[in-house]
Amino acid sequence: IGGQEEAIPGPPEGTYRLVAIDAAHSVGVSGPVAWDPTNPPPMPIRIVPGATGSLRGTLEGGEEVVAEVVATNMVLPDGKCTTEFSAMAQNGTFSFPALPPGDYLVLVTSESYNASAENVRVGSGRVTEIKLRPLRLGSIQGKVLKDKAPVEGANLELVSQTDPDFTPRKTVSSSDGSFAFEDLPPDLYLIRVTVQDQGQQRSGQKSARVTSDELSSQIEIDLTPPPRISFALPPQFAVLPGQPVQMLNRDTGQLIQPKWHGNVLEAELLPGLYSVSIGDAAVGDVRVNPDGTVEAAE
Repeated sequence: IGGQEEAIPGPPEGTYRLVAIDAAHSVGVSGPVAWDPTNPPPMPIRIVPGATGSLRGTLEGGEEVVAEVVATNMVLPDGKCTTEFSAMAQNGTFSFPALPPGDYLVLVTSESYNASAENVRVGSGRVTEIKLRPLRLGSIQGKVLKDKAPVEGANLELVSQTDPDFTPRKTVSSSDGSFAFEDLPPDLYLIRVTVQDQGQQRSGQKSARVTSDELSSQIEIDLTPPPRISFALPPQFAVLPGQPVQMLNRDTGQLIQPKWHGNVLEAELLPGLYSVSIGDAAVGDVRVNPDGTVEAAE
């Protein structure tokens, strides 16, 4: 490190980067080191505090955009040195002339230019180039039904199943039962529905996915109460009476816990595909048919 040798205890086997921070807060980062305690590297690992690399980039279609670009170093220890760097994009280009080496997550923080985040590796003494492309937004449209009739005034809430920072969105179904959520980034979503029906509150939910290939998703949410059926699980599941059974509806995302009545199970189940688990152990998938029969899914 800066011409001097230092020794540190060997970590468990894996791939590492070594980070050195001197008294002047200059940062040095090694290249990736494949560490095997039984066969350590044959020579010292060289770290040069203050060595940097450059990152240059363009915003595709963003020639008229003025936006902040943030590059977050995923290697440096947070709290001990600067890990987040910013630059302004002008005329569709931006530049980070001196970044500590490492792996970065680069994104644009601008409401006028929605871009997908990109991962990039910056090397010491090298110029790395990147192109950020606009994020294509999609929509989820559909209808709320009950007994095949449209449901007006149903309250709908859209949440992300993967992004904890996503702000839930809400809307109300129209007179023909239709609803729409627009300007959605690609993600897996869950739509929850509640409505007052003859003094009773009915609820339902359904999953929907927006992808970069299929930006528009069409769904129906049926609030018709499911029939209560008695059934047995396929014998290959080897389920014993009394064991706790859980069934996850793969279409709606609802988790159902059937009740045992003797040697058979009872539950209100919609036709569709379900993932079955006994306690915490998954045992397989079943398909509930429209006639109420249950069979193993292929």
